[in-house]
Amino acid sequence: MGTKNKPGEFDCYAKAGDNEPIFTLRAKDPVAPETIEHWLAARRREQIGQPVGEHEHYREVRRHSAAIACMDDMRNWQDDHDIELAPPLTITPPTFKEAKRQFERVYVVHLMRLTNGNVSLSARIAGKDRKDFYDLVKRAKVDPNQYRG
Repeated sequence: MGTKNKPGEFDCYAKAGDNEPIFTLRAKDPVAPETIEHWLAARRREQIGQPVGEHEHYREVRRHSAAIACMDDMRNWQDDHDIELAPPLTITPPTFKEAKRQFERVYVVHLMRLTNGNVSLSARIAGKDRKDFYDLVKRAKVDPNQYRG
């Protein structure tokens, strides 16, 4: 996250392989800051409850700080250059049932990763009966074998 003339710590151009796709955000894009905001929110949701070593935690904090600074810089640049902001997205929230299913899937995947696909251990951690937890795994369409390794 930097500028054309002053690359930032997390810029990837020099590290990219031949023909490797790169996704770039420009401050000129009216939705670029919101894209960063959504990325940060998704990263936070992914990391809830995941053990992270001190080094990884420090790097992630620096990455998040850099992303927030970049988002702020983009918004300031847009203000200075009279960039017309895109209208806010109208997103219909999921129904309670849909939200519950989404949560169950994220939760089951997290436990499968944590236990290397061990359904019995995942059920114990969740405080559920193994059979009931297995039903939840099936309902969430999660394959425990995918996490065994």
